[in-house]
Amino acid sequence: MGLQVEVNTMFRRSKDDPAPETLKPGLTFRTTKTNLRLYPVGLPIILLTDDWIAIGNCVVKSAEMHAKGMNLEVEIITKFDDTESKIHTQKVIEALTQTGYLPRK
Repeated sequence: MGLQVEVNTMFRRSKDDPAPETLKPGLTFRTTKTNLRLYPVGLPIILLTDDWIAIGNCVVKSAEMHAKGMNLEVEIITKFDDTESKIHTQKVIEALTQTGYLPRK
């Protein structure tokens, strides 16, 4: 049949990850994701909250696959101000809606 793998160019924090207001450049944390995913290790990607708000950029420092998903080490690179966050969020939502990943409102 094959293996279904999700390729991620964005990192969407889960409710178990550090709260958005505590995320600051240089902060590194570990997290777990269900299912197998591919992240570009060592390259900056957009950082999203669990409700699709763009809040900065991060880099996946390491990614380890296991039977139930992934263990990741993530470092915060930049944090957006309110204006940057609104612009990036609008563009992310627009692109995800156009590609069918998110439903149209």
